[in-house]
Amino acid sequence: MKNTKTEIRFFSVADHEAEQEYLRQMHQTGWEIIHVGLPCFYHFKACSPEDMVYQLDYYQEGKFQREEYLKMFQDCGWEYLFDFMDYHYFRKPAAQMEGDEEIFCDDESRLNMLQRVFKGRILWLLIIFFITVMPNLIMIFTDFVSGKPSRGGILVMWIVLFAVYAVLLIRFALKYYAFKKKANR
Repeated sequence: MKNTKTEIRFFSVADHEAEQEYLRQMHQTGWEIIHVGLPCFYHFKACSPEDMVYQLDYYQEGKFQREEYLKMFQDCGWEYLFDFMDYHYFRKPAAQMEGDEEIFCDDESRLNMLQRVFKGRILWLLIIFFITVMPNLIMIFTDFVSGKPSRGGILVMWIVLFAVYAVLLIRFALKYYAFKKKANR
């Protein structure tokens, strides 16, 4: 049997909980994560099946205040694994958990993480979107409508890119506002 394997999975910035659950299920079936690589490659090595809880935190400053940042999680029993694109991966055996323990103790701290994701990722996606995608989509659509030849394929590509951006932004916004509403109760 192979001791390592790679799977391709896509999780958007709003899917950190789904990614955590995926990593937990993989560990329960005998595959522990060793690292994540671009684009969306999850590398695993064989291990004894165990119920291991995985948690992700998005914190750009974690790389500058590394010792105290990691110490805080270590003091709570979380094992640091690695960083990937400013997400920090932690795990802890379910047997050592105290109830539904998470690295975030309340909805307000989850909301703070989503705000960090917005500032670190979504804001840049919006800037790229409005600087590159929208102008090109408008220009190519205008050319297509005016009858300029061979713009149909490029128009479809830009429409697909627009749709991908829209879905990512809407999913993140819905998750953000759900947490914000929950935290403000």
